[in-house]
Amino acid sequence: MNRFFIIAIVAILLNIGCTNYIDNYLSKRDEQIAKLEELCKEMNSDIESLQALISALQKSDTVTSVTPIIIDGVEVGYTMTFTQSEPITIYHGANGEDGDSFFSAVTEDEQFVYLTLTDGSVITISKGEKLLHNKLYYTTTNGSKLFPQTTEPALFGAILISNTYRDGQGVMTFDDNITVIGESLFYGCLELKSITIPDSVTEIDTNAFRGCSNLTEVTLGRGVKTIHQSAFQDCVSIRSITIPSSVKNFGAAAFYNCNSLNAVHIEDLAEWCSNKFSESNANPLSNGGRLFIGDNEVTHLIVPEGVTEINSFVLDGCTSVNNITIGSSVKRIHQYAFYYCANLESITIPQSVAQIDDLAFVGCSKLNSFDSPFASTDSRCLIMDNTIIAFAPAAIREYTLPEGITTIGDFVFCLCNELEHITLSNTLTTIGDQAFFACESLKEIAMPDSVTNIGFSAFYGCQSLENVSFGRVRIIDSNAFNGCSSLKTIDLPMYVESIGAAAFSGCSALESVYCHPTVPPVVAADSFSDNAPNRTFYVPRTSEAVYEQALGWSGYASAIEPYDFE
Repeated sequence: MNRFFIIAIVAILLNIGCTNYIDNYLSKRDEQIAKLEELCKEMNSDIESLQALISALQKSDTVTSVTPIIIDGVEVGYTMTFTQSEPITIYHGANGEDGDSFFSAVTEDEQFVYLTLTDGSVITISKGEKLLHNKLYYTTTNGSKLFPQTTEPALFGAILISNTYRDGQGVMTFDDNITVIGESLFYGCLELKSITIPDSVTEIDTNAFRGCSNLTEVTLGRGVKTIHQSAFQDCVSIRSITIPSSVKNFGAAAFYNCNSLNAVHIEDLAEWCSNKFSESNANPLSNGGRLFIGDNEVTHLIVPEGVTEINSFVLDGCTSVNNITIGSSVKRIHQYAFYYCANLESITIPQSVAQIDDLAFVGCSKLNSFDSPFASTDSRCLIMDNTIIAFAPAAIREYTLPEGITTIGDFVFCLCNELEHITLSNTLTTIGDQAFFACESLKEIAMPDSVTNIGFSAFYGCQSLENVSFGRVRIIDSNAFNGCSSLKTIDLPMYVESIGAAAFSGCSALESVYCHPTVPPVVAADSFSDNAPNRTFYVPRTSEAVYEQALGWSGYASAIEPYDFE
């Protein structure tokens, strides 16, 4: 039993003329409690609350909530709940009138509830864990109370019972643990400056703090597991955030347009590697943030042993890391794992890695080497099963593919903006989807005769591309050269069998298309849309009528001209 509580009760009994109980009360606890209960029976019926309080303290019980009782706008007492015991109701009173004469006020802080007695003494009762999680602490830009969009209990997981702002601190108090920050609860609250979310909260729902443009500080509780879509979108004043290891799921655009967020603190790198980011801008690092483990900024990132997979967008947009060493337990590097790590220069990848997904290193413009059993002799390429799966593009203007390569994997040279010339190997057969997507400086490409397939959007947006030699290509997939606005002339070899939708769409300078096949290749109605105004197709003289009537080609009949090929 709380000794301070016993002393306080004795003081009460003295004030009401019960002095003959005091000595025995302190010497024999159980006997004194029994006598105290007998005394209480002799007093007015409201003393039952005092009996219940004594019982709760005997069990070392702790308070879980204190709820004011308001009648006609006046606070007349409190309902107090416990971890184990039944709730009690305490009414204010004085000298035995209008309620429990012993109590005049109830106050609280983070750890204790204080019962102020009418004689001025105070009983201190410990709070249970539950009560510590029933508050949201916040500050505002104007020093006034903040009101959420709604107080619907389902959006907090509890009922809001009070909201105060004193001494520069706002407190929303609930009747139970808060379990969620519901959808759009603080959407567009321009007055919100800081907020502390308790450990009981497991979810921060969609748009919860979206557009809180003056929010500078967020403290996430250690129970948060999911940060949903756009939860902090457009919170442009947040500069730093600590993500507890409990968080595992990040929704789309969770931190989109948090332009000032340049420091992301995590607790455990192994846990961070397993997080699920639904897309770019879900990760707070995507704003160009620096990564910290605790308070230590990470420049050389070492993926610890025990990690088997590095998930997508784990380092999305990170600017602090310049080299990475991957532990020997890692088996897979997921798509976009190191997306736009702007200052990453080198990475060590062990033999244990059996799978590296597309786009794992896309946007890593300063990456200059791979240290790996899968690396090419010049350390610029990662090669698995004769397929280039990744490329280190830093400061490369010209490059020659290693011999023996049969496939350029999807996205491999995507966004290599400095690359102007590339020499393809004579063993190459396939150029993968978006392999050279948006290589803005690429000027020419010559396909060796071994290449048969050009993938979807393979050269999409290569706006400087002027010359293409197709060799013996058979398949040109959809959008393959879409947006190649410098291309003026193309010469399609007799081996071409199909040209996909929009394959040469948006080639605004394309004037001449020389078609060698005597049997018209399969084309779509928009394969050559948005070319130069007078674009002309030159086809074998003996096949002119066939082209003009063929499906897809018939739409270009007026632009078809016969031509004598040697």
